[in-house]
Amino acid sequence: MKAVVFYTSECEASLEAVCNELDSASCLYTLKKISPETKKTIQEEFLPFPEDTSHLVFIFSENSCGLEQLCVFIFFSGYCLGRNLRAVVINAGIQLSVPEQFRSSATFVDAGDFSSFLRTETERLKKEEDMSAAKTKLLSMGVSCFAENFFKCVEDGNSCETTLFLQAGFDVNMRDMRGNSVLTLAVRGGSLEVVEILLKAGADINAVSGDRGYSPLMDAVHTKRPDIAEFLLENGADPNVKGMDSQTAVCIAAGRGDVGTCRLLMKYNADPSIPDALGMSAAGYAKLFHNDELCRLFNV
Repeated sequence: MKAVVFYTSECEASLEAVCNELDSASCLYTLKKISPETKKTIQEEFLPFPEDTSHLVFIFSENSCGLEQLCVFIFFSGYCLGRNLRAVVINAGIQLSVPEQFRSSATFVDAGDFSSFLRTETERLKKEEDMSAAKTKLLSMGVSCFAENFFKCVEDGNSCETTLFLQAGFDVNMRDMRGNSVLTLAVRGGSLEVVEILLKAGADINAVSGDRGYSPLMDAVHTKRPDIAEFLLENGADPNVKGMDSQTAVCIAAGRGDVGTCRLLMKYNADPSIPDALGMSAAGYAKLFHNDELCRLFNV
């Protein structure tokens, strides 16, 4: 964060406190004193600003809220909008009377809350810097920052690119044009590493797909990836989510006689009695196909 701080001689006590907070946060800043005696225009008096300035900070106290200060604020609030800078007004003992049309162009902070604001703002800027760096890294790898490329990286199991897309600000619960979440794409792509990355970033573990209504766990069972299924279960996946045909994960596994996966699902409280759209349950399929091992597992 690099700031330009506007103040008057009447608010030097508040200025000292603000400077201390900026120093504590390792922020660079330049001081600009507003003087009613000056004969210069606002542009001549205060411009140009140091390179990479990100914030303009205005300090107003009970004895320093005259017409000159208000004019400087109004001029630079417009300047901030045009240059993508942030204007911050610190109220040190008085609420600045600003015309309504200019209030949305700045953030108004009480002097006692400036430290908290500064922490939040520093974190925001760091996040924006990280996002920009991630986008730059992706472009250097020949990957454009489009959603379609994010989906492809996930499907292809590219963990590095997936991490960069998330750092660049892409939503971990984004869905493709078929309504499938990126976690679903990762499971279907078969990359446990990418699944781990997405879950750590906050992906919805039970988000059903838009095409067949499967949860990520159901897709892991359907694609015969017990390692991914176990990881999802360990992290709280619901084993009894129903797909569009009302089948559950254990129903899918039982239908093809997959005893190992059924045993894993039962360990995490899968219900083998839930019927699908045909009225058949996992237990029903076990009996239908005379699978004695599954019948014993399901106690039927």
